[in-house]
Amino acid sequence: MTPTRPRPPGRDGRPPTPAALRRRFPQLARLFGAYVNEDFDAFGGTPEDAVRAFAREARPVEVAAAHAEVERLLAEATDEASLDRVLGALRCGYLPSADGRTARAFLDAVRTVLARR
Repeated sequence: MTPTRPRPPGRDGRPPTPAALRRRFPQLARLFGAYVNEDFDAFGGTPEDAVRAFAREARPVEVAAAHAEVERLLAEATDEASLDRVLGALRCGYLPSADGRTARAFLDAVRTVLARR
């Protein structure tokens, strides 16, 4: 009998753990945890203002990495529920549905802001 190798989180049909998602998307975890958190309005009136603050304060390589991560997340996501789950795991303090937006629409806006930097 050959021992089985452990599978990465999520490959067995279960959603990845929050810790696994933070490891997979480290710059988005930083962006959401430090800027688009429950106090995001300290950076301006909108979550996009908080993303702009991140883009101003982070190194260009970090902004580019965050942009690549949001691109990958949007490409891989299968539905809104999975995007909501990822936003929660990454400690995003903004709830898009409270403003009548989808998580995908919010992440599209994040992608647009990051692409401009």
